[in-house]
Amino acid sequence: MQCWHQIEQLMATQPPPWWIRDLAAEMGENEENIRKLSYKLAQLSYVAAIVKDRYVSHHYLVNMATAVRQHTAQHQKLETAEFRDISQLGRKVAIQLLEYFDKIGFTKRKFNYRELKDQDLLQD
Repeated sequence: MQCWHQIEQLMATQPPPWWIRDLAAEMGENEENIRKLSYKLAQLSYVAAIVKDRYVSHHYLVNMATAVRQHTAQHQKLETAEFRDISQLGRKVAIQLLEYFDKIGFTKRKFNYRELKDQDLLQD
C-alpha cells in the first residue's frame, strides 16, 4: 500500500505518463515489483496503461478527456497537433494517449483527426 501512495504522489506532482522503469527508479524499487503493482492498480482503475509499461493516473485521463471534450465542442474534431498543444506532451506520447482513447471508445480516428465517440466516458 505504501508503494501505491508513492506512485499516487508522483503522478499527482508530475502527471504526464510514466514508464515503469522511471517510476521504479524514482521510488528506489525493483522494476518488476512496480510492474506487478501497476498491473493490479490498473485492474482497480487507479491507473491506466496507455501502452505496455507506460501508465497514467485516472485523474490525469479525466483531465485530458475534459480538455478533448471542450475542444471538440468548439471545433467538432481534434487533430493530433492540436492535442499535442492541449496536453503539452511530445508528439509520440500524445499519439499514444490518443490511441488509448480510441481503444477504449472515447474517440474515433477518421483520416488524420479524431471525433468523440462516447463523450460520457472518463468523467468524475
